[in-house]
Amino acid sequence: MQYDLTEQRKAYIEARGKTILTACPGSGKTTSVAYKLHTLMEESEALYGRHRGIACLSFTNKACMELEDKYKMMCGSNIQHPHLISTIDSFVTQNVLLPYYYLAGLKKRPVIVNDDDVIHQMYFPGGFASKQFSAEYQGMLWKYDPEKVDRGKGKYLYENKPCKPALEEYAKVVWSYRVGKGVLNSQDVTFLSCWILYKHPKVAESIAQRFPYIIVDEAQDTSELQTLFFDLLCQNGLKNMEYVGDVYQAIYEWRNANPENFQKMMAAGNGWNVLPLTENRRSVQRVIDIYSKIRLPGEEKIVSLVTEDKNIPVMVFKYDKTNISMVLKEFVDRCNNHGLQNCHILARGRDSLHKYFGKSEKMEYWKSKIPYMLIKALLLKDESHYPNAIRELLRVKAEFMFKGTEIEEKKKYVTDGLDDYHERAAMIRLLEVLPPLSEGFAKWTTEAQKVLKKAFNLKTDVNFLPYSRKQGHNQAELNNEPLSTYYGVNASAKLPFSVETIHSAKGASYGGVLVFLSENSSGQKISFSELKRKRDGILTEKQRLLYVACSRAEQFLAFAVPAEISDAEIIKTLGIKQKQISKVGLQGTLF
Repeated sequence: MQYDLTEQRKAYIEARGKTILTACPGSGKTTSVAYKLHTLMEESEALYGRHRGIACLSFTNKACMELEDKYKMMCGSNIQHPHLISTIDSFVTQNVLLPYYYLAGLKKRPVIVNDDDVIHQMYFPGGFASKQFSAEYQGMLWKYDPEKVDRGKGKYLYENKPCKPALEEYAKVVWSYRVGKGVLNSQDVTFLSCWILYKHPKVAESIAQRFPYIIVDEAQDTSELQTLFFDLLCQNGLKNMEYVGDVYQAIYEWRNANPENFQKMMAAGNGWNVLPLTENRRSVQRVIDIYSKIRLPGEEKIVSLVTEDKNIPVMVFKYDKTNISMVLKEFVDRCNNHGLQNCHILARGRDSLHKYFGKSEKMEYWKSKIPYMLIKALLLKDESHYPNAIRELLRVKAEFMFKGTEIEEKKKYVTDGLDDYHERAAMIRLLEVLPPLSEGFAKWTTEAQKVLKKAFNLKTDVNFLPYSRKQGHNQAELNNEPLSTYYGVNASAKLPFSVETIHSAKGASYGGVLVFLSENSSGQKISFSELKRKRDGILTEKQRLLYVACSRAEQFLAFAVPAEISDAEIIKTLGIKQKQISKVGLQGTLF
């Protein structure tokens, strides 16, 4: 695989020590990291010896797999020991928490669970809720879900926000109870690992010795605690620390991401060498110029290196409740006329997808989590991922065999079941007799409940507890609607375009993109006004989401905006011409 070593890329590849790489969309960031990994690995044995290596960390398994694939394409081999590609959570867990948990006061090896429903069961009933001291917090216990309490840097958090003074004592009690039981989520793992490094610097020194060069990809999504973790490593001997990311693409604040940390590191200096990648190999310049309107003045301009330009003008389609189908057709026609095969429509979230296209990505029909697990297993089966489908059904069986608080027992049962031929065979038989997703919700529920009772030899009937009503739906009609409408290959998959949320599209490249915007920015909505740069220089999360959405487009970028937005405002904000505003089929009133 050829790698174009430009001056910007060369500066990054040759940088050592404390480095921050700010990489614009389409800059080939993953390719550059893979290339640098190869360079560092060639140096590693001479500099550090055979048993010390490079650690490259990211946030998701998917991102790690993409980096591994890119490295293999470039170098023709897999990354091997002593080097490592891993998620941040796994790195922290495997190198600090699990080997040194006793230093944090834990009496036994902890169980790590990131399922809020499972953690919730630990508190009710027979757990926290039954203890005598819980009476003091009974009102809070029912008002504030205990599983949503976390520890931050010097503070307790509830739903990822600092607790108010009145909530702090409750947060302390429920968090201490959870940790005392040895049940941790990823946030707990990071907090306790930071505490271990702070109190026992020899542990930090040993990690810095084992991994003398650490690269953190998608660094704009690091949390405050994760940044603290790497700071503690640097304070205890880590000389080569590298952050790679783009603060404009930080869209995971709901997952504890703190892009302000990234901004502060870039602004403060403190020995950090800040390098840019502003050469865009994905989008034509007119697309870049649109989303660059959100960027702060004075920043280095993003320049397109795309050699083929199909000269498709940016378009704005005005819509109301009467003409959405015509807007979609015109968008698709323009893509087809210019030979763009991968045209995608992006919206803020599931509610927006439901509003615009009539279907949501997921229907919450039941209160129980069991039917959703069964659906996941059936979808995995349809994709021929039988091992994962079997794992999911073993998890279902474990829910019936053990109490909600017996988390470790459940995990062990699933692990043992995967190694047991008879259990695997039983789960395959179960896959074959579960009702198909072509059944209506009511019939599927009844049949699935009967199948589970028989398959697991249960003495009592299974009850998935369907909701009595679902807002926005006629319950009688919904009961007869096939599950496949909402799960797996749904209505949007049959359309001549892909409909996705912005979060799911991050990292992708599409020939044409149509971004649906709302009438205002209340709640989770994103409106046209978010395309205007804020005077104080602080971008909102919605602006960053819009930045990500627009920067997916290679050749053609379009917006769908409510009809009430004036032509004058559109022209002024985007700098386009009147002929680039389409009112195809527009009539009637707004939603």
